[in-house]
This record gives sequence, C-alpha cells and structure tokens, in this order.
Amino acid sequence: GLGLAIARGLVEAHGGRIVTGAPVVRITVDGGRASGVVTADGTRYHARLAVLSTIHAARLADVLPEGSLPEDFVTKMQNWKPGHTLFAVHIALPRVPSFATGEGWRPSTAGALGSSDGLLAQIDAHPRGRTYPLDPWILVVNPCVVDPDRAPDGAATLKLLTIAPRNLTDGDWDTERTRFGHALVDRVAARMDFEADDALAMVSECPLD
Repeated sequence: GLGLAIARGLVEAHGGRIVTGAPVVRITVDGGRASGVVTADGTRYHARLAVLSTIHAARLADVLPEGSLPEDFVTKMQNWKPGHTLFAVHIALPRVPSFATGEGWRPSTAGALGSSDGLLAQIDAHPRGRTYPLDPWILVVNPCVVDPDRAPDGAATLKLLTIAPRNLTDGDWDTERTRFGHALVDRVAARMDFEADDALAMVSECPLD
C-alpha cells in the first residue's frame, strides 16, 4: 500500500534496502555483539550498527549461537507457558467485501463473528492443544474500506484473527495451519459478500510464526 511505498522510499533514499520473503534463521554474534543475520536461503547480511528484531523471547535460543544467552534466561524460556496465542489469516481479494447485517450488506473496517457458547468452547479447547473451527471467535479486519491504497486496482486485503494453541495435541502446525486457516475463511465468507475461491492469495500464521 501507500504506507509501504513511503517507507521503502525513505529507507532507499538513505542507502537502505528492504528484502521480503527472506525469513531469518540465525543471528550472528561477534565479540559479544549481534553482528548480522543469516536468512533461510543461506544469505548473510552484516549489520553496521545493530540488529533490530521483533522475535519472541522464547525463540532467541533458536537463532543465537549457543552460549550467547545467560543460562537462567534459557531455562526460564524453556519453562515458559504461553497464554491465549493468536492465529491470523491474511487474504488478498479482487474487491473490498461487505458484511451481512440485518439491514443488508454493510462495508465496515472491522467485524466480530462467533457466539458466546462458541467462544467458551474455543477457550476450553485451547489449553488442551486443539483448534476449534466449529464456531470460533473471529475478528475480521477490513482496512481497505478506509484505506484503498493498501491494494491496487480496487482490490483488497482482509485479516482474520482468532486464538489457537501454540502446541497441538494431535498433528502438527505444518498441516493444521492450512486446514484451520481454510476453515476460518469459509466461515467468514459465509457472512461476507465473497466466496472462499475468490481469494487471490492467502497466508495463514500460527502461534509458532
């Protein structure tokens, strides 16, 4: 969108570069200081001043060289138990969708789907390591209603948020990420004026992401 274009312009005007689709798998350390990163494809980036990151503290031990963190910190993070963790779905659509209401279709920047009973069932399933696709609470963020520059040519982005357990009792997130994501899209599409097959692209993010 326009915001990303402005940010990219500012970064590049000051000699910087934005790289997308390159997840960081390791932070390099020299002389006790973070010195750069290595991405999934093996590319190394050297930091002139600092490495800035939003990584969760529980994952630091996975990306830093062994011995970089105090032992008591690593132990505490190994014993850390998450609370209600989030699951997100990002969708690209050919046009801005509206919500079904008692007064007809209505465009809105946000909407919440689900029932009280469904939310209680979802909260109950969470500590048992299970997702709850039957009647989950879903926050739908529909920003292109007020910010059309987020997508070109009248298209739109849609973000779905709900809760899901970090650790699954049955199966793994490699499979469940896609299954649960599609289940959420189906439920939202039934209450908005688009079909699940209308999605131009879809990315699901589980608590591990």
